[in-house]
Amino acid sequence: MTQSTTDKDQLVLGYWAARGRAESSRLLLHYTKTPFIDKMYQMGDAPDYNRDDWLNEKYKLGLDFPNLPYLMDGDLKLTQSTAILYYLGRKYNLMGNNPKEEALIIMLCEQAYDLRLKFIMLCYGPNGVSPNEQKNFIETTLTENLEQFDRYF
Repeated sequence: MTQSTTDKDQLVLGYWAARGRAESSRLLLHYTKTPFIDKMYQMGDAPDYNRDDWLNEKYKLGLDFPNLPYLMDGDLKLTQSTAILYYLGRKYNLMGNNPKEEALIIMLCEQAYDLRLKFIMLCYGPNGVSPNEQKNFIETTLTENLEQFDRYF
């Protein structure tokens, strides 16, 4: 839910007006039906990609390590997508009931993250993507990873 005003008791998730590194946290918040302010910063068009919308606020938010995404929950101010996701997972009791279950959940999250990085490299690699590279990703990387998830579950 996007709102224009900030309520100290309401979570604020800040990121670019894109899915990117904040989307997992957004999905978790929607899954738990948690109201939050989805602060989306605009980026200009190519070739300059103006970032003034973010840069004008970046050092005024009281973040220890000013960056996107960020989460504000009362007096807690976090950056780094993984820290945010695990914090929310613990806050909403989605991290298991003991250290073993929590470790397994973290393992699954990191496994999914590794696959996501491989996909990002395919999509945004420096040399573009050939049809052969696309085919290889689907037939090898994606297939192997999904089979591993299937075996696990």
